[in-house]
Amino acid sequence: MANKVVEVLDDLKAESIKILSVEGKTPMCDYFVIATVLSPPQAKAIVDELLEMAKPMKLSIRKVEGSQTSRWILLDFGDVIIHLFYRDERMYYDLEGLWKNFSSLPQ
Repeated sequence: MANKVVEVLDDLKAESIKILSVEGKTPMCDYFVIATVLSPPQAKAIVDELLEMAKPMKLSIRKVEGSQTSRWILLDFGDVIIHLFYRDERMYYDLEGLWKNFSSLPQ
C-alpha cells in the first residue's frame, strides 16, 4: 500500500516523498509516508485521491487529522500512516530526523 500511496503523491505533484519503515519499532504502523504539499487545493486533491484509492482496496481509514487548510494532515490507514506537511512545518517537526535510526526505503 505504501508504494501505491507514493504513486498518488507523485501523480499529484507532492514533493520530497519519503517512505520510512518503522515495522517492529512502534505498534502504530509499519510505514510512514511523508510528503510536502504546496497549497490547500493540492492537499485536498491528495486527500480525496487517497481516500478514493482505498475504496477498491477495501482499506478502511482509521483517522484523518487536519484539513486542506491545516499545515499538517495525517491519514491513518492502519499499517501505513501518511503525513502531508507544508514545507515549514515539515522542517519544524522533522519526522525524518526523529526516526533517523530507522531505514528509509527507496521510492
